[in-house]
Formats: sequence, structure tokens, C-alpha cells
Amino acid sequence: MKIKKANRKFRIEGGGLNYFVYEDDREITADKELGAFIDMTALVKIPEKVQNYLRANIRTYTLSKVLLDEEDAVSTNQIFDCLKVIAEQYGVIVHECLAKGHNKEEITIKIEEADGTRTEKYISKSEMYTRLSDVGSEGVEIAEILGVDSRAQIKDSKYLIV
Repeated sequence: MKIKKANRKFRIEGGGLNYFVYEDDREITADKELGAFIDMTALVKIPEKVQNYLRANIRTYTLSKVLLDEEDAVSTNQIFDCLKVIAEQYGVIVHECLAKGHNKEEITIKIEEADGTRTEKYISKSEMYTRLSDVGSEGVEIAEILGVDSRAQIKDSKYLIV
């Protein structure tokens, strides 16, 4: 008999010296017996340790130049044009996800990690359209390029990103 490891989620909420620890939806700190095993001074150190880890291991970059037709799109304020170029490339992928997916109104991306763990990320066409349309007419145009507007058709790619 094969025993699978249970998928348990722990959540820590609070600040200062007042923390609450949950396993799934059960508050461990409310349980007198389990709560006695929690070292609050150790919990206080967790946010600082996470911040230090992120600062040491996550690099950030500032986009300083994007070339569009051999012009710097950042300095000439052509960022929207760059987003359209990118959307046209990814529109083909979005169309394929919609065509091959189980739910034709949802973009589903299946991810398999090197260790064999599988996850899915998904967003409905209507949610993506809503988020993009919140940006304004430029967002609606990108939604149409991506094919998440019901009236839109995926255009053939005009650009090659290298």
C-alpha cells in the first residue's frame, strides 16, 4: 500500500508579538495543548528572515531600453506599441490554449515541475478581458489581439521577437 503525504497548509497571521497559526482552517494557537508548543519569539523572526531571503535571492531589473523599429520605445513613449508586438506573439499561444482546453471560455496552462509536480494556472476569457479593458482603449486593443474578446479573431503574427 502506497501512502501519499498529505497536502497540509499552514498560515501565520499577525504582527508584533501577537500571532495566530492555522493548519488549513483550524487555529492551532487557540488549542491550549498545541498552542503551548508555539514559540512566539521564533515567529517574530519569520517576516524579517523572509525579507532578507528575498533581498538576497530575488533580483530586480529596471527596463531602460526597448528597441522598436530601431528606435528606443521607452524614450519615445511607444511602450503600447511594444505591448502589441508581444500580444501578437502570445495571442497564438492563447488561441491554442483555448482551442485545446477542456473549457473553451478559459485559458488553462498546465505546468510540470522537474520533480514531477503538476499544477494548473487558469483565467477566464471574460476576466482577462475585464482586466485589460480597465486599462482603457489600449487594453481593449490588446485583449482583441490576444483573442479574449468574443468579437476578436487571432491575427497572424506580423512580428518575430528575438
